Amino acid sequence: MEANLGERNASVNLNLEAYDSLTGDLLAVSDSLLDNVEQVRLDNTSNGAVLKVKAADPLSVGERFALAASTAIREVEPPSLLVETSHPCAVVLGDAFEVEAIVRNSGGLEARGIQVSLVDLEGVALLSGQPDIVRIDIPPGEERRAGWTLSAEEEGSWPLKISMAGTSWGEVVFSDAQSPVIIQGSSWPLILEHRVVPAVMGVGTQGSFEARICAGTGISEARLSVFGELEMTSDNMTMALDTDGRYRLSLTLWSLGSHRYRVMARDGAGNWDSAEGTFTVADLRPPDIGPVTFPELQEKGAPVILRARIIDNSSIPRVTASFWHSDGKAAGYTVLEPVGETEWETSLTFGSADEYTARIWAVDSKRNVAMKELQFRVVAGQPPVARIDAPSEVFVGEEVYVSAIAEDDFGISSISWKIVGPDAVIVLDELSVKHVFEEPGTYRLTLLVADHAGNRVYAEQQIRVKERPVALSLPASVFLPAVGVTGVLILLLFLRRRMR
Repeated sequence: MEANLGERNASVNLNLEAYDSLTGDLLAVSDSLLDNVEQVRLDNTSNGAVLKVKAADPLSVGERFALAASTAIREVEPPSLLVETSHPCAVVLGDAFEVEAIVRNSGGLEARGIQVSLVDLEGVALLSGQPDIVRIDIPPGEERRAGWTLSAEEEGSWPLKISMAGTSWGEVVFSDAQSPVIIQGSSWPLILEHRVVPAVMGVGTQGSFEARICAGTGISEARLSVFGELEMTSDNMTMALDTDGRYRLSLTLWSLGSHRYRVMARDGAGNWDSAEGTFTVADLRPPDIGPVTFPELQEKGAPVILRARIIDNSSIPRVTASFWHSDGKAAGYTVLEPVGETEWETSLTFGSADEYTARIWAVDSKRNVAMKELQFRVVAGQPPVARIDAPSEVFVGEEVYVSAIAEDDFGISSISWKIVGPDAVIVLDELSVKHVFEEPGTYRLTLLVADHAGNRVYAEQQIRVKERPVALSLPASVFLPAVGVTGVLILLLFLRRRMR
């Protein structure tokens, strides 16, 4: 298998290394004389290979890894390791206890031959017969553990430090972690940390109490009591040990004001200890912005009223409204005035046509904030002007042309016709239409014109449809004999006058 890599920028110096993907052994290093083109030839690579590319560039320094099997190459991330410790937070002097190192690999390649060790031991000692250093391999996306047994040698709080280091695919990886262990002369509960989260709880909302408690003989019981300003709110609530080694308990309180709590812990030897603290329960519910009265379509320059109903358990000192253009630029800001116990309003006039966003803000006396958003449009111009151009009388069967004459500053968006007759309703959607009336009668013609601002106007006209008049005519066979008889009579009268 051959692998070739190139870089168009001749100033970049590439280095190419190949490793056996199973054993991690170095198989080949490129020996090209060109800085920006590297090549390696691999034989007997049935295990596949890991190709490591180094780019040495004054402007860009980086490394890339790839897995190669036959001629298929895919890019992967190098090993990325993180180490954590796990051990009891407290032990009794002279007792043995376990310490674990947890090493996680979030990279895309296995980390090989990683050495994990306990270093700088103080107050404790490694029991004989155990290796100081543990060697582990960590596959990608997994974790591995290394453990030791220690003995508590001296009272006090001592740091336990774990170090991790190794070389994989030619790269050096290292990390360390440290956490304290408390060695007690005799077992006693230690309440190291305790608090309510959050420190200011909302009334009726869920919070939690958490504490870090430990003892050389372990904790057998942990309880919590909560006291209000005048009386106990909750007594002797049992806390549970969470996965992170802390004791936790969910809390939901309905009484406002300052509260005091007492946490109590008992160790395995039956010894008790307690600690106290305070927290506050406040009304953190924001104001309720109810119905808002504000026209969605407004005419430029015309005053409008913005009215909002706002309900809150405390007083509301201030209600404001901000306005924004369609391009996100600020359009204005105003303060609403109270007009009743829950009603707030203000009068507004917008001088430019646009689509706007309004945000109404309400802040109560406890600084709880609520916001409601709405959209509206401001349009320019008056409603459209519309007229009908059509004859007032037509005959049955005659094709009639009907036209609309419409004008508007904001532009016409739609035109529709409705022809209502004795027996039917006809709807047409054209600027000019033609229609044939098949029945006589009086028809009502309605024109509806709408502009882009949403304004509408109607125009109406009546059209009378009449029957066509019938013309009188005689057949030729009747007309011609009549002409002949008349001619004979005129000729006889002429001859009679000559004979006189």
